[in-house]
Amino acid sequence: MHQPSSDPGPMNPAARAVIAWGGDVNLGRRQHARAAALPSPVLDVPILREADLTIVNLECVVSPLGTPALDKGEKGPYHFRARPDMLRVLTEAGVNVVVTANNHSGDYGPAAMLDQHRWLAAAGIGQVGSGLDDVQAFRPLWCDAGPFLIALFAVDTTQASSAAGPGRPGHAYLRTADLDGLRKHLAGPIRFARRFASAVLVAVHAGRNFAAEPDAHSRAFCRTLIDLGADAVLGASAHVVQGVEIHKGRPILHDAGDLLFDAVQRQDHRGGVFSLTLGPSGIERVGFTPLRVDFGHSRQDEGAHAESTVACFMARSEALGSHFTRNADGTAFLALSPQGAPWPVRNLPQLRAAQVPAPEWLADEVPADARLPAPCDFGPLRLLGLRIGPPRLDGRALLRVTSFWRLAAHPLAQDWRLEIRAVCQDGAQPPLAWGGDSDHDPCDWMHPTSLWRPGLVYRDEVLLRPPPKDRLRSGVLDVLVRVIGPDQRHAWVRMPQRIVLDLPATRGAA
Repeated sequence: MHQPSSDPGPMNPAARAVIAWGGDVNLGRRQHARAAALPSPVLDVPILREADLTIVNLECVVSPLGTPALDKGEKGPYHFRARPDMLRVLTEAGVNVVVTANNHSGDYGPAAMLDQHRWLAAAGIGQVGSGLDDVQAFRPLWCDAGPFLIALFAVDTTQASSAAGPGRPGHAYLRTADLDGLRKHLAGPIRFARRFASAVLVAVHAGRNFAAEPDAHSRAFCRTLIDLGADAVLGASAHVVQGVEIHKGRPILHDAGDLLFDAVQRQDHRGGVFSLTLGPSGIERVGFTPLRVDFGHSRQDEGAHAESTVACFMARSEALGSHFTRNADGTAFLALSPQGAPWPVRNLPQLRAAQVPAPEWLADEVPADARLPAPCDFGPLRLLGLRIGPPRLDGRALLRVTSFWRLAAHPLAQDWRLEIRAVCQDGAQPPLAWGGDSDHDPCDWMHPTSLWRPGLVYRDEVLLRPPPKDRLRSGVLDVLVRVIGPDQRHAWVRMPQRIVLDLPATRGAA
């Protein structure tokens, strides 16, 4: 489990949060008429509204844009699209986040898929699993669950036709048999997320429709995600509830089945919602609440039908080695014994995700070509490396500076700015300097030092603007660095790097 590199401060040992995973939702097709004809809510499941974070798999695209009957490479494809006003079904049900890495997010092409992001944002619903390119599609969504910050990834294994790629919009797609590809795409991002998240979850869309149990490839795929550092895997795709598997003490919820679907000839009305209880040490409990899933409406179940649903689910979990206990209220649960110490991020809940740096602002190590002969301390900050280029200029141009920093000791309560200049120290007038007024918050203003954590290497990049053209002259530029605090400025320190400014004779100035 995650072991933070320093103590972020005491946390209430009684702190808990519940994360609900609700399976497949199709808001399109006949659901439009069903939602209009039936009393609200058509998705009447209290546990979804009561959870601190509720996630479902959105099996349609919500947008008026796109290409009807898009070729999906299938003999008899289904195309599911919903009007944007149908998102009220999700907001009424208490859904916070939808997964869009599945075989229907690309049903109407990339324009509709990206337009859906706009409508979801307008409804206050987060999405994960699709984007402008493969990098964005595989990035996590950061979301709050009570006092905890959650990193949620999503990946589909069933529909290659709308897969995102370099410069190509789409959804996060991998084949279940491609475990090397899985490691390539998610090992680094999961490792990065663990530095900041209280828990890392991965939603996986895998497996054949109506299969009662996961296939061998799907199981191996999900186990590999746990091996890479996921705290839980949230499964969907089969449209029926499958069992829970425990791998290395962490749950794999193989399939939550249908949560809300407009299937007319439904034979199996059994559904369920999974709930994960997160505490200070990790996921402590997996719960299962039975549902009655009917034509275009679902409700929390009770009575003999609920007992049958829970019994079927418990038997399927037993076959996977997991032994659930039935509660007196008709639900079922499995207690876990997490060993880690998650790092909950505090402060204003709605802003917590903004305190996580983008991956490009962290470095596992300082590149050899930037590493300083010895680290240089600037009060509370330690400069580990610096790269500046180009090394030679023949005229007026920007200089790009990349520097690598670490906290010298303890976390900081205040913000310190970085300032870097390239200066010709020949005594001539007027002074020749690149980077006047270059003081800035680190990481392109996005991650100030009050958010830095001990032990992590932060990467900063800044462009130094040149002086006016009429001041240019040939010479050698020294690279100077200092840091500026709320009440003090550290002295400039000269770095070993130098820049040669060699102007053509016709442009030089005395």
